[in-house]
Amino acid sequence: MKSISRYAGLTGILAVLAGSLAYYLKMHWAYSCTGWTVGLIGLAIYAIYNIKDIRDFLFSRAARYGAGSALSIILVLGIIIFISIMNVRNNGQWDVTKNKKFSLSQQTIQILGGLAEPVIVTGFFQEGSPEKNMANDLLTQYTRATNNLKYELVDPNREPAQAMAANVTTYGTIILKSGEREERLYRLSEGEITNAIIRVIRPHKKRIYFLTGHGEKDIDDFERTGYSTVKKILEDQNYEIKKLVLMQVEDVPLDASVLVVAGPQKDPFPNELKAIERYLKRRGKVIFLIDPKPVPALSEFLVQFRVKLGDDIIIDKLSRIFGGDYTMPVIVRYAPHPVTKNLSAYSFFPVSRSVSVIGDEKEGITVNNLFGTEDQAWGETNLEEFNQGQAQYTEGEDLAGPVSLSVVGTVRAEKEENQKTQGNEGADGGEEKNEPRNVNQNSSSGNFIIFGDSDFVSNSYINLQGNGDLFLSSVNWLAEEGDLVSIRPKIGKSDILLLTRANQQMVFWLPVVILPAIVLLIGVLVLVRRRSM
Repeated sequence: MKSISRYAGLTGILAVLAGSLAYYLKMHWAYSCTGWTVGLIGLAIYAIYNIKDIRDFLFSRAARYGAGSALSIILVLGIIIFISIMNVRNNGQWDVTKNKKFSLSQQTIQILGGLAEPVIVTGFFQEGSPEKNMANDLLTQYTRATNNLKYELVDPNREPAQAMAANVTTYGTIILKSGEREERLYRLSEGEITNAIIRVIRPHKKRIYFLTGHGEKDIDDFERTGYSTVKKILEDQNYEIKKLVLMQVEDVPLDASVLVVAGPQKDPFPNELKAIERYLKRRGKVIFLIDPKPVPALSEFLVQFRVKLGDDIIIDKLSRIFGGDYTMPVIVRYAPHPVTKNLSAYSFFPVSRSVSVIGDEKEGITVNNLFGTEDQAWGETNLEEFNQGQAQYTEGEDLAGPVSLSVVGTVRAEKEENQKTQGNEGADGGEEKNEPRNVNQNSSSGNFIIFGDSDFVSNSYINLQGNGDLFLSSVNWLAEEGDLVSIRPKIGKSDILLLTRANQQMVFWLPVVILPAIVLLIGVLVLVRRRSM
């Protein structure tokens, strides 16, 4: 019977395992119960006929040591399982790269945190391609930041029906959908995806008008002094960009979210300045970018808003440290303001003039400096000496540093009366008279920002350090779109280690010769010691 009980015990173990496997595979409950019942009976038979052997084993030294080892294994497995469960439930990562290559920017996180509607992203990439891996890594970061974004990566070769239904014919196409709205991308970057999310959740575009007719920067000019890059970036952020010839209309259009006056070479006509004034007083938003050229009428116009355009050129020797010309002031610090709160990069202003606050406080008008140079800069007023290359600071004549380069102001809105109506053709072919809609009607005031230079966001300089971010932040704040972003692509940086000849010799001798020789010497000493014992 003792021999038979051993077979019964083995059968019991196998039956218990079979019952557990049936339970794991979610088979019919009868299989699990049968296996466990047969197993318990077999183990009971073994225990009855081998009770003395079991008792002797449990109190033996081997059992005690084995129990300790088993307990240690169980504890280690328990810790591993606990860590795995916590890792699954609380997924996190740490980006230790120098340029935070695997982290989203703060602007993107802000956008994702405000998503009220779900966004579905579908990327069409060839299986195994580097682009698909990059897309997966980037979009995974987005899903970690919000529960309202889901993504799917599709191989058009393996799922041609889905690619055909989406009208996709090119690898790398990314489609974003929110409700009935859709955006398509053909370039993979954080900036492209984030701004596409903004466009797909905000179907209505705000209009930005650029004043023309006085030698201003041209938004269709692709040369180094043009503004085509500004136009492209603003359009990517869901703005509609238009030109405005103010002398042909009576007022700034009411659908203008922002009016930009970029580098006029000549003064606007008096009726144009009056139109800009009326626009400001009916909650309009204006950006002035004014180069150091004589525009007396515009200068006089801004005096009523407590702003003075300096008849000077700013000289800043600090820019030499950054490889720039001394006529290119560098801005390293900004005044606290919503426009500058997220700016950390320096800004450079090639050939600029001073812009400062003047006069006593004026009811209905508030003006503050936005940023300026450091103490060593000055505003050179002797332009003849400047043109001869002999500029030097003259106390009492030149403007001592720090020199203000930009101001931001608020104009209290006046009650809008006697607004002209505009005709819209009705459904019956007649005309309906409707009040024109002021897109800034929800604002409490008009706002303006004035810069003493227009070249800092030209095609040549907009990508220089923080220049583009500063201008775009200004536009976004005026248009009340403070969460729109301008995100530079993260570029991998290579750190070069320069070694002297002595360093190179040390790198060779230490790991290749000295350390192996020490190990060999220790081995010889141990061998000699053992033989002498």
